[in-house]
Amino acid sequence: MRAPAALTVLVALALAAPVAGAAVAGKAVLARGAVTGTAADGSILVLGKESPISEGDVITTGKRSFAVLEMNDGTRMSLRPETVFRVEAFRTDAGAESALLRLFKGGMRTITGYVSKRNPEAYKVRTAVATIGIRGTEFDVRLCGEDCRAESEKLGAPAAAVTSR
Repeated sequence: MRAPAALTVLVALALAAPVAGAAVAGKAVLARGAVTGTAADGSILVLGKESPISEGDVITTGKRSFAVLEMNDGTRMSLRPETVFRVEAFRTDAGAESALLRLFKGGMRTITGYVSKRNPEAYKVRTAVATIGIRGTEFDVRLCGEDCRAESEKLGAPAAAVTSR
């Protein structure tokens, strides 16, 4: 009976080894409502104040929910309700800085930190339509459909449309 138990432990450790190397990229400083995620190893995350955010994590905000994240370089991000977002890479080592973020759905507002100031080419946000290079600034990114039109109509403003070919 000891051999199968030891084998099970070894297999579990082997599967967990790549995940153990996932770099902590930041933390949640605020999470309101249903803010969940999936770690790089497939485990489910429930985010709250001070929850760590690692490379590979996919973060999802529910309806009427939002999150504020602070990355290791001081970047602050607000994730809107019904957003799906992934930290693909976030490195702050001098000379090897990189930030690659992916917005699958929803919206985010960001004030960048020192990664984009040290290396303006290193900070990128990918969406279904484009990859955006950010050069040390404050910006908003939003992917939406009918919800943008309905919100614009409510505000009395024309809805801007972006299409991809």
